[in-house]
Amino acid sequence: MKDSLEVVPASKLLDRIRDGLSSLLDARPVDEFEVGHLSGVMNIPLSQLEIKLHELDKAKEIVAY
Repeated sequence: MKDSLEVVPASKLLDRIRDGLSSLLDARPVDEFEVGHLSGVMNIPLSQLEIKLHELDKAKEIVAY
């Protein structure tokens, strides 16, 4: 598990997702997520993140935006 932030270029991130190493997490409110989001991304609003941490795959690196 990473304990610091890392800037990841888009191409490297796409490789990590394709390889099953990373998952994307959209932390915006549901109404903003429903207006538009990246394909295959999980939505957990920041206000609910603490109570929904158990839903995240601990085997993968989570990349939040």
